Amino acid sequence: MSAARSVLVVGGGSGIGAAVAASYRDVGVRAIVWDVAGAYDLNCDVRDETAIEAALTETVERIGVPNEVTITAGVGHGGLLLDETVEGWDRVLAINTRGPLLVMCAVARALLANKEPGSIVVTSSVSARLVDRAMGTYEL
Repeated sequence: MSAARSVLVVGGGSGIGAAVAASYRDVGVRAIVWDVAGAYDLNCDVRDETAIEAALTETVERIGVPNEVTITAGVGHGGLLLDETVEGWDRVLAINTRGPLLVMCAVARALLANKEPGSIVVTSSVSARLVDRAMGTYEL
C-alpha cells in the first residue's frame, strides 16, 4: 500500500472543480485534472467509458492509482421542462449522473486491484438544491 497522495479532479477545468484542483496545488499536492473544456491535464468525456479507461491508464502512469478523487463534472442547463428535447435530457443525465458513476466504478476497480485505500467525493452545484422553473432538466 502506498502512503503517497495521488489526486484526481474530474471536471476540474472550470468552476468548482478548478477551485478544488487549485486548493490541492496551492499546498503542493500534484493533482491531475480531467475535463473536456477549460484548463485540464487529460481530455476525458465522462459519457464515454473508453475515454475514462484511457484517462485512468494515463493518470496511473503519471501519478499512480488516484486515492483522492473529486468528481465535479457536470453541465448546467437552462430552459423550461416542456421545451426540453429528449436529446438535451439525455446529455444532462449522461454527464451529470451516468458519468460520475462510470468514473467511480473505474477508480474503485483500480483501487481494489492495487489494494490501495481511497476516497471518492462527488459534488454538485448549489443549483441541485434550488428551485428554478427555467432549469427543468437540471433540477433532477
